[in-house]
Amino acid sequence: MARLSRFLKNGACYYIRSQSHQDQNIFKSDLDYEKYLRLLKKYKHRFPAHIYGYCLLPTVVYLIIHPADVGQLPLFMQGMNQSYAMYFNISYARAGKVWGQRYKSVLILNDDDLIECIKSIEFMPVKTKQVISPMEYRWSSCANRILGSGNIIDTMPPGEAEILK
Repeated sequence: MARLSRFLKNGACYYIRSQSHQDQNIFKSDLDYEKYLRLLKKYKHRFPAHIYGYCLLPTVVYLIIHPADVGQLPLFMQGMNQSYAMYFNISYARAGKVWGQRYKSVLILNDDDLIECIKSIEFMPVKTKQVISPMEYRWSSCANRILGSGNIIDTMPPGEAEILK
């Protein structure tokens, strides 16, 4: 049976979730996280998009993305996931699937939902008991968004970062 097409709407933001295959750890070292973030920068420039939030956990990636052309969102995610899978398999001398099913995407309907989605993904490391405060987690957008430090993928327009504090 063929997969159903995603509902994509221009001008909208999307909550994206990519889960690893069989809950395997897909980030085994700081170099892996750094590679994923470099790929994220590369693909956000190749397929113009704003990344408003992200969180990389050992078995799952969360993104809040606003593509300039929503038709390129599938190409963005395909490139990201394929590139990281190739890197991971080569780095760890392995073969096979890195990602589970195709990524999940949810349309974010309004600004309040956008703010809640960003807070939700940045709180994931606390929920999974990896840190006590989301500000402590190195592999999310939280520290950069609030303090202007950490891993910079995107810059929110002036004033938006204040709303999310």
